Amino acid sequence: MIASTSSAQEQVIKNFTVDTMLYTSSEKAAAAWRPMQGALAPIPATVDGVRCLTLPCHFRPSTQRALWEKDIDVDLTQYNYLYFRFKAPDLSAIGNVAIYLQSGDKGWYLCDDHTVVRLLTDQWMTALIPIKAFREVGEPAGWEQITKMRISIWQRKDIATSVSISDIRFQKIDLVNLVHNSGFEYASIDRHPDYWGPGHWGLREGRWTAKMDQWRETWRIDDTVAHQGKNSLRVVQTAEADILEHRVVSTFFPTTKNKPYTFSAWLKSDQPNGQEVELKIYTLKNTWVKKTFTVTHTWKRYEVGFTPKKTSPRTRSAICPTTQGTLWIDSVQAEAGTTATTYQPAFKDITIIGHAVQNNEPAIADYPIIAGSNTGTSSIDTNRRFLVDGKPFIPTTVGWDKEPTPNAIRDLALSGFNTLCFTAYPSQTVASLRTIMDNANTLGLKITQH
Repeated sequence: MIASTSSAQEQVIKNFTVDTMLYTSSEKAAAAWRPMQGALAPIPATVDGVRCLTLPCHFRPSTQRALWEKDIDVDLTQYNYLYFRFKAPDLSAIGNVAIYLQSGDKGWYLCDDHTVVRLLTDQWMTALIPIKAFREVGEPAGWEQITKMRISIWQRKDIATSVSISDIRFQKIDLVNLVHNSGFEYASIDRHPDYWGPGHWGLREGRWTAKMDQWRETWRIDDTVAHQGKNSLRVVQTAEADILEHRVVSTFFPTTKNKPYTFSAWLKSDQPNGQEVELKIYTLKNTWVKKTFTVTHTWKRYEVGFTPKKTSPRTRSAICPTTQGTLWIDSVQAEAGTTATTYQPAFKDITIIGHAVQNNEPAIADYPIIAGSNTGTSSIDTNRRFLVDGKPFIPTTVGWDKEPTPNAIRDLALSGFNTLCFTAYPSQTVASLRTIMDNANTLGLKITQH
């Protein structure tokens, strides 16, 4: 089930339902979703309580893919996202999932860059794919003339498997909040929120780096105190020297030149006379905008406005307690405009994560996974060890703030390092990232983000 709040619903401006999958017979399902090129008919089903169509994929050496097609009539200039739910019982058999949208008699719009297959799990998940992720094939007549949808599932193994799919629709979504995990509701690592980190996203003070467990108790999720939802972030500031280690810094979000924005957060402190806290914004050139507040012992919203001088994909927000005390942070929001509006979680937090948000599973990466022999499953065990394919793994690397060249990747591998670490920017193309990852994979290197 998708997390459902009134705030979330306010962001969905418009819906066009392609199919709710509520078919009463196989004949009706097959008439709506026509199997093509030898594919088997779709099967109406209820899987884990969800009404859906199960698409049988009986892959054989002569069968590269299975596909189904449905007639639709929609003007997609009115929408900006494709939404649907899906699951797959056997991920190893599926190489890719492609979605085609026919426009006119001579062309299609196609999304086939592993956007969907990278999300597949054996649990129900939700996909939210930007319309701009589709590319032209042939000569499509325009987004206002979409007449067919085709789902194509490509094989990886010659076995019989299936994919279940439900609730397909196009949506017009107003993306208000730019900050991911703004309510600290999910975490890949116990009690430490995804998409957030301390100053410089690392610890520099020797007394903390040698005592990580103690630091974790001073910078963690608190599930007993919240302004909204279940969690807040609790930061215990103990001394002036700990300002950097107890700063709360978001991941990057995009901002536009000369456009006003407002950054806000709900805060409270345990200090009866108040605690000094700075709200900060810094952009590509580390130009700081900050405002200092005295935070009281009751929940209150604090905000700071800023207008970037340059367009940047690398704007970040920071909340910095500068005097001693315990600070609780919740309902963080960065948005276009000169004043803070009613708090809304970022839409990605609500829908694209699906079950992962509710089950505290790892957040989904922003870039596609590249298939290959060097890919692996990573996790953190109860002893907080990093595991790859179930075995402890210690990354050794040199970090790049820009795209590493093929020679740099080669030199890294020849020098005995086991991991490539680099910064992936929104301005990079999928093709350039794929080249970097494929080069690393060929040389036996794992990938991590800087």
